[in-house]
Amino acid sequence: MPQPLLQHTYMLPQLNLISSSTFSNDTSEVPLYQITMYQALIKEIDSLPSFCKQDIEVLYQQLANGKTPVAVQDFQQSINECCHIHHQDGQVTACFGCSLSTTEHQIQWYNSQAYAWCIWDTFFICQKLQKPANIISKDPISLAEIHIEFDGDNFVTQPLYFTFPLGKLSETESLRSCFCCRTKVFESYQNAQVFADEYDCEIVDWAEMLLRTDEMVNALMY
Repeated sequence: MPQPLLQHTYMLPQLNLISSSTFSNDTSEVPLYQITMYQALIKEIDSLPSFCKQDIEVLYQQLANGKTPVAVQDFQQSINECCHIHHQDGQVTACFGCSLSTTEHQIQWYNSQAYAWCIWDTFFICQKLQKPANIISKDPISLAEIHIEFDGDNFVTQPLYFTFPLGKLSETESLRSCFCCRTKVFESYQNAQVFADEYDCEIVDWAEMLLRTDEMVNALMY
């Protein structure tokens, strides 16, 4: 039988303060919530026009139902105004974190599958659709395969850790690309720490990941 979902308890003692060279000022004594980038992304998504959020949801539903390819002409306004839809040869290939191209983060539904740009995408895509799914990802340090079950309401797995970006690695890096490359899942805190030290990230636990996912789902509401 699956283990019950862990409670939404933010375990602050597990989150080390990371002094990052990305920031010009000394951040060694600044709490992570003051310098983390995820609030900026939440704010950006919350400000999207309603038609963009509607198109994102429609595309998620179609990809999850195996209805591909999707004609790009049906979403032309969102492409022009939101720039979160990728397309090639008249067909949609990706939409705000959900992609037909293979990545390290896979979402399997009953009759279809898709990929995500980062591990956080898999969480809010599943929660947005509320359709049972299996998430398959990989710890980039140990290379262990990680499975997360979503039963349509709750995520079920062993305790895991996640990294989120703390600032840009270069002046040209976009806010969205920061998350695509540096939001990862780990089977141990030690593995997450190795990655966080190298790529200027914060470490969050399972409960905090669920809280941030709830925030993103709320931001995507229209």
